[in-house]
Amino acid sequence: MRILITGGAGFIGSNFARFVLSKEEPESVIIVDNLSTGRIENIYQLLSDPRLKFFQCDLTKDFSLLDFIFRRCSPRIIFHFAAEAHVDESIRNPLIASSNFLMTNILLEKAREYGVEKFFHISTDEVYGPIPSGFADESYPLNPSSPYSASKAASDLLCLAYFKTYKVPVIITRCTNNFGPYLDVRRLTARHITNALLGYELPIWDGGGQVRDWLFVEDHCSALWLLLEKGKIGEIYNIAGGNLLRNIEVAEAILRLIPESKSKIVLRGSRPAHDIRYALNADKIKELGWEPRYKFEEALKMTIEWYKKNEHWWREKKREIEEEFYKSLGR
Repeated sequence: MRILITGGAGFIGSNFARFVLSKEEPESVIIVDNLSTGRIENIYQLLSDPRLKFFQCDLTKDFSLLDFIFRRCSPRIIFHFAAEAHVDESIRNPLIASSNFLMTNILLEKAREYGVEKFFHISTDEVYGPIPSGFADESYPLNPSSPYSASKAASDLLCLAYFKTYKVPVIITRCTNNFGPYLDVRRLTARHITNALLGYELPIWDGGGQVRDWLFVEDHCSALWLLLEKGKIGEIYNIAGGNLLRNIEVAEAILRLIPESKSKIVLRGSRPAHDIRYALNADKIKELGWEPRYKFEEALKMTIEWYKKNEHWWREKKREIEEEFYKSLGR
């Protein structure tokens, strides 16, 4: 089994690569990442594994290298995690999100040309837009609110078109908010954990009432691994943690688990495209035998311990973000 992981130096991608390499089945794992948002530090410990091959490659530009990877490594399974930006960044710079559709298109063409066996497109619950009540199943209408989520929804539709038109063996997964080790300190749980460890305030937008379903990244990885065996080609699968919490409740849980912290929660203003609630129905994958293993506070405690033990990984990035912030204020 030869597995290609795009965005494999990013948060979820690197955790998935680590998960896959813990198994005996893979003959080789090929990580492709342009390192724009991913970090080589995320996979340092994996580079010594003889089954792993890493290529720094921009899927939208490095066409010769991409051809070489497919010819030389002959991947049979693709897990496509790679995506530029996230909601906040796509709002500041909406044009950057267009590359998500383009890289998916290019990768689908490679999958078609080289006859891959399965193509997993890793999407997001944000493609459904706000879910004021109830739960969105896989047939729920797409209603994205930000350039990022719109680019992911467009990529989902492109994958389905390639399945219908060219029989490319795609499977689409839509997950809820992931958290765990290696999450960038700009993202909510990692930002609040590192702020609490440093004694900084924990900023909360829009009163903290936004509801998200929190999924520990290892549970996400186990769901994808199950779908590799049991997922049906041409289908969509929601992956949810079953931990519906308001953002302010997450911040409160972090402070509760770091009792030595002197930090306080501070309510800030509003931000665009801040959907009030995301909630997925994940019965479809549960019928295949998957259940999240970790309870929220158990996984959050594990995550906090990782950040405590790996300050070298996040401290410099935290300093860079602070410098960018004060520079934006003209200080």
